[in-house]
Amino acid sequence: MMTHQNSPQPHGQVTSPSEELRAESRLASRLDVFLSVPGDGAGEQILITRCLDVSANGLRVLVDHTLTPGTILQAGVRHRSPGFDNPLILIAEVMWAQESHGEALLGLRLFESEDSHIGQWKQAVASWLMLPDDV
Repeated sequence: MMTHQNSPQPHGQVTSPSEELRAESRLASRLDVFLSVPGDGAGEQILITRCLDVSANGLRVLVDHTLTPGTILQAGVRHRSPGFDNPLILIAEVMWAQESHGEALLGLRLFESEDSHIGQWKQAVASWLMLPDDV
């Protein structure tokens, strides 16, 4: 289910201190998001996240441990609806991270990249904004 939210407060979770400074609409999300994090010589690490909300230019996700702001990673995003059979591949930067109760809340900014599906992502988010709350 996706709902319009300008200032999300997901089930009592910690939010970003700059939450009130958002310039674009965010959608509560039930997307599957997998993060591919570069490793220290041991290959990449795949993190399964819980996506809290999305916008055309970013994601807010919960993971089981924090990542350093400035980390560049690849995100695979899959929506559980017809027409989204394959995940969209996006390039993201960790903008902020907050730890709370053994989890980390991350703010991810998406990059324009030829090696990603950013155009399809932005079209999908725009279409979700036009739908009723029960998407």
